Amino acid sequence: MDFLANFRTPAQRQILRDHFLDRRWFVVALGVGTILNLINQYDAFFGGKLISMPKLLLTFLLPYLVSSLSAWQARSESKRVLEDNTRVRLQEDLVPDQV
Repeated sequence: MDFLANFRTPAQRQILRDHFLDRRWFVVALGVGTILNLINQYDAFFGGKLISMPKLLLTFLLPYLVSSLSAWQARSESKRVLEDNTRVRLQEDLVPDQV
């Protein structure tokens, strides 16, 4: 719950919604989930066995979570690195050149 506690204002919650409802993550989940379902439940799709609905849903959910959370992590990390680099540059600008 600490993750969600950082999003208190409506604008912050909108950023969260915009990221996790991005069309890209659903496209990844659809593509990867379809391939994984065909591999994992081949007998059910092309044979006489029953399709396992929990497996079917989880196989689409997992690629969605991995793609959206890894993108969120990468964005957060790049933002942190940029802020650190900016801070270092500002500190270097404040220190007089020594010759």
